[in-house]
Amino acid sequence: MKSPFSSIKAVVVHSVFTTVEENLEITQQKKRFRYGLLLAWVPLIFFIVPTAIGVIRAIAQVSNEKATGLGAIAGGASEVAATFGLVVIVASEVVGIVMLVRTFARNHPIRTVVAIVSVVCSGLLLLVLGLLLWFAIVHHWQ
Repeated sequence: MKSPFSSIKAVVVHSVFTTVEENLEITQQKKRFRYGLLLAWVPLIFFIVPTAIGVIRAIAQVSNEKATGLGAIAGGASEVAATFGLVVIVASEVVGIVMLVRTFARNHPIRTVVAIVSVVCSGLLLLVLGLLLWFAIVHHWQ
């Protein structure tokens, strides 16, 4: 004799409205969102702002002093560090944008708005860096 409950499939419910697989996907989206925000905003806050302040101060001091000897060596070392920093910033921004775009969801409107704002700011930062590099290359050859 067949039981009336034998044809019922069991589904493990992790929360009231989601299954374990759906909850795992939500957790992965939250991680992507957090890492994407981190990668999108850290370069702006910790690298670009202090660098801009340093460049402004350096430009103000160039007319007062002439760098020779150790000052010239330090300038070359800082140029290498700045190039490495620009590469890291661009890579970080691109990875952050990709991670944030993957977190867009209609059922999380606030997270989507924050992700859109972060992607736009990251895109503007990449645009400004690109324009600065383009201007530096064009100005260098003239």
